[in-house]
Amino acid sequence: MTDGSSSATSVAVCLTGLLRSLLSLPVRASFESMVRRPLTASGHSVDPFIVLSEQRHENAELRARIAATYAPVSMRLVAERPSRPLCRHASAFGHDHFGASAGVLQHFSVSTCFGLVGEEERRRRASYGWVLRMRTDLVLFAPFRLPTRTDRVYVPGGGMSYRSWLRCSNDHLFLCPRQLCAPYATLIHNFNNSNCTPLPGYAAGGDGVLEDGTIRPQPIWHAFAWHIPRAYNASDSASRRPDGPCGLVVELGLLYAIARTLDGDVGAISCVNNLHTMWASLPRRVVPSADRQCAMEECTRLSRQFSGGRLLNTSEISTYERKVFELEGRAGMHRAANSEATGSRRGIRAPPNGSQA
Repeated sequence: MTDGSSSATSVAVCLTGLLRSLLSLPVRASFESMVRRPLTASGHSVDPFIVLSEQRHENAELRARIAATYAPVSMRLVAERPSRPLCRHASAFGHDHFGASAGVLQHFSVSTCFGLVGEEERRRRASYGWVLRMRTDLVLFAPFRLPTRTDRVYVPGGGMSYRSWLRCSNDHLFLCPRQLCAPYATLIHNFNNSNCTPLPGYAAGGDGVLEDGTIRPQPIWHAFAWHIPRAYNASDSASRRPDGPCGLVVELGLLYAIARTLDGDVGAISCVNNLHTMWASLPRRVVPSADRQCAMEECTRLSRQFSGGRLLNTSEISTYERKVFELEGRAGMHRAANSEATGSRRGIRAPPNGSQA
């Protein structure tokens, strides 16, 4: 992604989610070298905000380590569990038997972080130009640049799920011009009433709302990220096409992987899954590139180097996920029988691990 921004601006970066690998060397080095440094080198100011969910108690040592590593403008360690969303579409198995999907829980911390951004804007009496939300376990393999257009919002293309109906639904990273952040920042609040009636403007022009005015349920329970493009007016009829529009959501060709963890240390990085299989399994034309090969080689090196890490093999897929993939295919939710969709023409097995947690 090239930096097409014409003038310097300010960027709020929301690092949200579980602690995971936030303090591991691959993740913190990636943030510094691939996010903060490229943006500041382009003349932009960068202000990190950090919200960690499911922290059991206030931890002064953890807070000090995060502050020393990321120098956040504001930080919140969320100890209490949020109230369960009242709308049934947000209910599914999640962390700690809470009863809400992992994707739903992510958006509690997302909403909290946008609240911190708003507080800082009021304090400084100036708005940020962009807000970049990232998970706490991302390792980027290309410098992050701001796009030219400020009338769209952005997610990474591929890298998250093999399911074609989840196009543009990536919940690993989200970039919005400040004036277009509200639907994402308030997404969780659409599910705060038992009638499942969304906030005004949700899915205007898209297919995220049923004829009776209630929220259309996501195709399967744990796929909460499906609602992200719906908040920006996407519809199935267009977004299921490989190059069809997703409302105001645009997919970026961002090279990254997820650092899986055990007690905060890197246990494995999903190199093959995020950098190869997910991309090739999507129903789109994927041209191999030198950049992607370089990213794979660097990801492989990191995964083997840190904390006794090993590569995640694409064959490491649970019986449950395989059954889900087959059921979805028979239901017509993705082109499971199509060799282009499954990647069989390129010798790639489908499905990869499609977990969003």
